[in-house]
Amino acid sequence: MIELPGIVGFEIVKRQGGAAEIAVGPEIGEAEFLRLLRWLPKAHELSFYDQYFQGTPNDPGAYVSVQRQDDLFQYRLANHGWFRDWSYESPEQLAALMALNLGPCPNNPDPLKSVRITAGARLPMAFARR
Repeated sequence: MIELPGIVGFEIVKRQGGAAEIAVGPEIGEAEFLRLLRWLPKAHELSFYDQYFQGTPNDPGAYVSVQRQDDLFQYRLANHGWFRDWSYESPEQLAALMALNLGPCPNNPDPLKSVRITAGARLPMAFARR
């Protein structure tokens, strides 16, 4: 069962199997997202919708999946049948991306209101080789 660390502004609002939907409160910013990322256990995946990703006009945005192993973070983007390979990124950049999505985006006003954490996620191949 997923149990969050005590970060003000995050609240588990739904549990389903090994996953939890976490509401993102209005007081959340980059610092809180960074704490959440640094807490993220191995074999858990954090996911959220990036409304700013420039997809096609009929398929804007992308779903972002993030995994952590020790101090390394990888993420990948996907939407409606396509996905990109896993890439390394700093937790600071990932936290900044999540914070950017707190506000509405022109032509896609769907601000970030929740993130999802799933236990038992399969590690990206680069992590698996470590």
